[in-house]
Formats: sequence, C-alpha cells, structure tokens
Amino acid sequence: DPEGHLFWSHGVVRVSPSSGVTPLDGRDNYFEKLPAENDVFAQFYHTNDELLAPYYVQEGIKRTYDFSAANLMRKYGTHWRNAYADISHRRLHSWGLNTIANSSDKLIRGQNKTPFMERIETRGPMFTGSRGAWWGICDPFDPAFAAYLRGVLQARKAEFSNPWCAGVFVDNEHKWGRDGYLAKLVLGSPAKFFGKKAFVEDLKAKYGDISALNKAWRANYADWRAVLVSTEVPKHALTADLEAFSLKVVEKYFSTIRDEIKKFDPDLLYLGCRFSD
Repeated sequence: DPEGHLFWSHGVVRVSPSSGVTPLDGRDNYFEKLPAENDVFAQFYHTNDELLAPYYVQEGIKRTYDFSAANLMRKYGTHWRNAYADISHRRLHSWGLNTIANSSDKLIRGQNKTPFMERIETRGPMFTGSRGAWWGICDPFDPAFAAYLRGVLQARKAEFSNPWCAGVFVDNEHKWGRDGYLAKLVLGSPAKFFGKKAFVEDLKAKYGDISALNKAWRANYADWRAVLVSTEVPKHALTADLEAFSLKVVEKYFSTIRDEIKKFDPDLLYLGCRFSD
C-alpha cells in the first residue's frame, strides 16, 4: 500500500446503487407504474450502471429505468446517494471486504474510505467478427490503439493518481478463443488493418514466395496482395502459423497497454484484462 505495507485485496465489482437498471424499449407495458417525465422519480430514467451504460448505447437501447436507485430514494430521501455510499462502505467492511473493485459507483469509491480498482477500455478498429459478449478486440498494431489509451489515462488522471486507487484493469471479458482464433480474425479483416499487414509480412518472411504459402496452406493466392485483400480464411491454413500470429497479437496487446500505463504512472498497478474465454 502507499505506506509500504503488504495488502491483500478482497473485494467485489459493481458496488453501485444502480444494479437494477432495466431496458424499457418496447417493454413499458411490463411495468405496473412508471413515473411521468415531470415526476421527481423521472430522474431515474437517466441514472445508469457504469459497466452497462456503454453497452446499452452500442446495442441501441434508448430508454432505461433505474429501479434500484429509485427504491433507495424512497428509503433514504433526497440525500439517498450519500446515505447509500456511507452504508456501502460500512457493509463491505463488516463482511471482511477491503476493496471496491471495478465498474463501481464514482461517488462511493471517491469517498476514500475503501481502496478501489478501476477498469478502462481500449478503442480503435476492431477485428472483424471479434465481438464476444461485450466488445470486440481492437487491433493493437494500429497507432490509434495506444493513442486512445493515452487519452483515457490522461482524462482520468486525478482518479488514477488518488492513493486509494490500487490499480486498473483494461478491457472486459474478451473472447480470446483457441487454435489460432485471433489470427483467423485478422485474416477475416479488411486490408486496412495494421494487424493484417503485420501478419502478411510475417508470412512473407517465413515463406518468401507466394507459391510456398499456397503449397503449405493448400491455397491459391495470386500474390501477397491477394492475401492482404482477401477476407476468407483458408480451410487448410496451418495451425502453427495461426497460433504463432495469435500469440503475437496477444503480446502486442498486453505489452502496449503495459507500456502506456507505466509511462503514465510507474506506480499504478496494471491488473491485466478481465478474462472470459
């Protein structure tokens, strides 16, 4: 910790008053009573869960209602936010939890009563077909990948420089796949992708002549340009080649993120990404 003592983090994600945000698009009739726009409870059409809000935007969900926060206002009154923040810290401590983990409410973690972790996301061109449950994998070879990350870190400098902030995760539950999955995504992406160009250069370096690649992969590319512009994944592409470049994508992804975080703040822990599969 900042005072030099060993610290074992034991916490939970999404410590938030907005755990009951519910999409309303095409579903208004599911609910017995929703507040009118001029009602004091109409504010909960606009509060949101920090993890789900960007996902709802991507999915085109226009209207939501925050039932959990509305119920907190019913219980605690006008100052429900502060009341809930205070009780959240006390509740966590009483359960033996000492960390507020990522995707939690800014007011709660900003009270500086419990150490917290946070999460940020990468952005940039996403490999075609890479989207899992949440977002796709951005091309880490593209300069936009590192540039976006630098911008996010600077925009949240005050938050991440807070000594109560132990570190950050980057990205959430990507689908990483297996058996050369990432390289297949790269092959299926357009020629403009920096990762696609890097893969073609690696294949050139290994095989030299396009005929050698065609023989190994049982493909029929006319030339190296054809490999770049094609978005078909050859059925017999060698697993060893796919796995080698998949590993290169992973290494480029994690090393770029680590380098940017350490340039931003050498003492801020980079906690990796939040793994799914």
